[in-house]
Amino acid sequence: RRHGMKKSCAPWPDSESDSEEEEDALGRMWLEGDSLAPYVGTPGGLLDGALDLAEVTSSDVVVDLGCGDGRLAIWAVARFDAAAAVGIEVDEDLVRRAQANVEARGVQGRVRIIHGDVASIDDADVQRALDEATVLTMFLLPEGLADLAPLIRRHLRRPGRRRALCLGWRPPDDLVAAKTATLGDDSGAGLDAYVYQ
Repeated sequence: RRHGMKKSCAPWPDSESDSEEEEDALGRMWLEGDSLAPYVGTPGGLLDGALDLAEVTSSDVVVDLGCGDGRLAIWAVARFDAAAAVGIEVDEDLVRRAQANVEARGVQGRVRIIHGDVASIDDADVQRALDEATVLTMFLLPEGLADLAPLIRRHLRRPGRRRALCLGWRPPDDLVAAKTATLGDDSGAGLDAYVYQ
């Protein structure tokens, strides 16, 4: 399936798994240093725009770093027909939520959720997923992006067509975005997005 040709699927309602109460509770549990960012789900109305900007196609393997409830990985397969997707998440509660969302969306055969740390070079499952990735996605704090800059650079140097999609913030200045956009939905909310190639 070519870029721009999307499959029909039920929208990802923002209330499905990220009510303000749940996000507030998860945010309060986050302490700086626990992970690369607190959980904040990408608004459902921005998923198409984010994956369009990264030009996800049926030949891509999308790996979402810090996948939260799994929505970007699931959407890449369910709506954009990506060959496969992997979500990597360090928080056990979010891993369970993401796995439940994978089952609820019926994409178990093509979306895997890994409980792991993307910064760990000792985790074989994480390293295998990173090796298979053609598109990395992430919605992390600037500090987290700085920590992952070497991983992003390594990914982009691999042979073949490789992309990295950063939502919210961009990584360190030595990485130059090929495309930038402010994604918006009907509510007027905006989210900066950067694609690196």
